[in-house]
Amino acid sequence: MALCLADLHSNVTALQRLHALLARMAGGVDLVLAAGDITIPGHEAYAQEFIDCVRAHNVPLLLVHGNNDTLAAVKVFRQAGVTIHRREREMLGRRFVGFGGDGNAPHDVELAEGELEELPMAGAIFLTHVPPAGRLALSPVDCGELPATFTFGGQLVEGGPAAHICGHIHQTEGVGIYAGAKLIKLRAAMWNRAALLTLDTLHTEFIDLDPHATRRATAR
Repeated sequence: MALCLADLHSNVTALQRLHALLARMAGGVDLVLAAGDITIPGHEAYAQEFIDCVRAHNVPLLLVHGNNDTLAAVKVFRQAGVTIHRREREMLGRRFVGFGGDGNAPHDVELAEGELEELPMAGAIFLTHVPPAGRLALSPVDCGELPATFTFGGQLVEGGPAAHICGHIHQTEGVGIYAGAKLIKLRAAMWNRAALLTLDTLHTEFIDLDPHATRRATAR
């Protein structure tokens, strides 16, 4: 089981809620996947705090940076070995590839050591910060096979990813089909939201980090 989240934006409450959730689910979360905007400019120290929080529970972490994660934060992710921006990792019987940011920052497009010009997408779980372009039709509940009305992007694409996990647009969450891949759109973790992903079936359940919270956390 993977815990998926995005858009913490250096929020202290989100980190506290994540710590409590991983403690409650001890042994039940095999991997944390983070789809960017972990930090905000000026609060890059949160990058290491986030990594330390997950590692305190002995859970592996894979992430990509977002458009608010500066080069200083990205360097922390690189040094810790947790970023899969332009990289490929195999874990828990799945292959993961990623692309971070929004494509506008130099650290989005300039290749660092170990980063790939082309990603081997076929059958992988693809982690990005930004969702696919266009208006997405999303189901708020994963009921298994999605009907055609939740298809966006037209034709099935051979050699594409099995699933695409993304964030960035804070207020929306749900599942759909995009170009043959299962699309998993995450709502902002700073607003107490995350998802549980069953890695073998790709079944997705959207959850509150803190099920007892009633109000959005405010940004740090």
